[in-house]
Amino acid sequence: MKVYERHLAREIYGDTLLVLTAFLALFGFFDLIHELESVGKGGYEIHHALGFVALTLPGRAYEILPIAVLIGTLYALTLLARHSEITVFRASGLATSELLVTLAVVAILAVFPAFTDRITLSKLPGLSPWKTIRPSIPLSAPFFCSTGRAPTRPSAHHWN
Repeated sequence: MKVYERHLAREIYGDTLLVLTAFLALFGFFDLIHELESVGKGGYEIHHALGFVALTLPGRAYEILPIAVLIGTLYALTLLARHSEITVFRASGLATSELLVTLAVVAILAVFPAFTDRITLSKLPGLSPWKTIRPSIPLSAPFFCSTGRAPTRPSAHHWN
């Protein structure tokens, strides 16, 4: 891997992580506000709501990863252009086509995890969308297993 490829990848991945973190914080906050309406009903407490929101964050990250990559890439390219780094790349002999190929490879590698479930989960027909697993030891909240659909809040009888 060439030096400019590593530099572009580091900038794009770093800014994508920044955008993804910001979106997750925003969506997590809104989800928590929505869950606060149910706190106090049927034994559903604040720590249950926090746990539920925490369990939905990986699914949210999966949903918004392509948008975060797009916005993060645009932000990284804007910063590179503002600091004249793209001009330096071009002045040092880098062709526009090489720059575009590098950007395409970096973007495909960043978005690839969002498309892997369509390959793997289609081969496993026995998975149900969301299952509540009841462990043999008593816990304050159930565990959830995901196959890609949005979770539903457990009913009040799960908390007893």
